[in-house]
Amino acid sequence: MNNRHVCARDLKLINVFSEMNLDDLHPIHNHISWHKYSKGETVLCFHELSNEVYFIKEGAVRATTYSASGKEISYQDLDQGDMFGELSALDNQGRITSIITLNTCLIGKMTAERFIDIIHKHPSINHKVMLRLTGLIRFLCGRIYEYSALDVKDRVRAEIIRQARLNSNGSNTALIENMPTHEEIANKISTHREAVTKEISHLVKDNLIEKQGRKILVPNIERLASKIYEDI
Repeated sequence: MNNRHVCARDLKLINVFSEMNLDDLHPIHNHISWHKYSKGETVLCFHELSNEVYFIKEGAVRATTYSASGKEISYQDLDQGDMFGELSALDNQGRITSIITLNTCLIGKMTAERFIDIIHKHPSINHKVMLRLTGLIRFLCGRIYEYSALDVKDRVRAEIIRQARLNSNGSNTALIENMPTHEEIANKISTHREAVTKEISHLVKDNLIEKQGRKILVPNIERLASKIYEDI
């Protein structure tokens, strides 16, 4: 796709560039190529030896891998404004996950050399990248804790709480409008769909959540969170 379809000002939608002034964005914009992806396309493959950095202007993707038996292991969903691929750009090692589009996406790509160059030149981008990596470490440390300390039912609860807090706008109540399917939750927390379905049914029965079709209402996030630690 020609860069005429994406202007320099559009880069402000990308979190890492959000604090840049327009004059500085113009040369950065010239070093990003854009591509439109359909739903279900593979952008990157696990262990792939490439090192470009990608920026999501439209759509959402999932970072995932597959076990030897073919079971999907999902790590994280990334949305408009996020970037991915920066780890391989920084250490020149293979990709640690595959990236699959969840819907139609418009994604920009920049070479590792140019990405490292702009990190050195622009402190605000450097800081944003450090915050991104810090957030990734915290996220993965939380996942390690959940896998090590929580049983399946509490991992289901933890995932619902994570989704609720993303949709709460800072309040203690949340309506999760785009709730992942039971299969998708199972892939994220290393279990099977039936276990997710069973626990969600229990949470509905105990009035900890309410189902509204594909939507889920969490009336009291902190009350649900307190249930995770009852048996630890």
